[in-house]
Amino acid sequence: MDSSSYSTTFSNLQPKFFAPFPSVKPVMHGIVKTANFIPGLVTVQDYKTRKPVYINQYGCNFFKLSKSALLKMGENYRANFFFPEEEVFMHAQLEELFKSNKTQKSLSFFQRIKPSKTAQYSWFFTTSQYFPNYSHVTTPLLHISLPVNNCSYMGKKLDQLTEENLFIQNNYKKFKRLTSREKEILQFISEGNCSQKIADLLYISIHTVNNHRKNIIKKLGKKKLATFIKLFPAFR
Repeated sequence: MDSSSYSTTFSNLQPKFFAPFPSVKPVMHGIVKTANFIPGLVTVQDYKTRKPVYINQYGCNFFKLSKSALLKMGENYRANFFFPEEEVFMHAQLEELFKSNKTQKSLSFFQRIKPSKTAQYSWFFTTSQYFPNYSHVTTPLLHISLPVNNCSYMGKKLDQLTEENLFIQNNYKKFKRLTSREKEILQFISEGNCSQKIADLLYISIHTVNNHRKNIIKKLGKKKLATFIKLFPAFR
């Protein structure tokens, strides 16, 4: 899945709990006062240095570490607990948001966080927003992460989406090798059309369609063809 598809899937979900933090100069102590009432991980990060400057009590309980110990990790804080591929996506999207200066828009997505280096990841729904005019010294980046609790179906769907995303990333170059006509025929196949129907739609012979199908299989691989067909809209 390219970055735009991934962003379409996981972004632009605006949770109601974000309403108390308007896109104006925030008062840090106001965020601190509110944060401990939110049943999730709340962190404030310096956008420029990538270091955390605040973590709420939920975060301390989740990581089983004191606030000072977590803050001392600096740039290593997120590397220790957050899923690497999702961090790359998040930073890329926040960079675009920062450059566009769209301060009234937040970025929302699912991500995995683990309580220790050796523990398993848990799913969270995170909303992030930065405040560029807070001060000349720092640019706070606020993250609110709510745990996806007791929702096995959602967890399975997220795992499935992650696997599909990795498949698309790993095989996108193969897809790009297809000609425009081969992509067109692959699209018709993904829509459930047989070779004769495709031939009729494109005003070509069924022999030509079958030759294109052979070339598609040769380029994409027979074992992966079904997955390419299933995920065709994401590749486009």
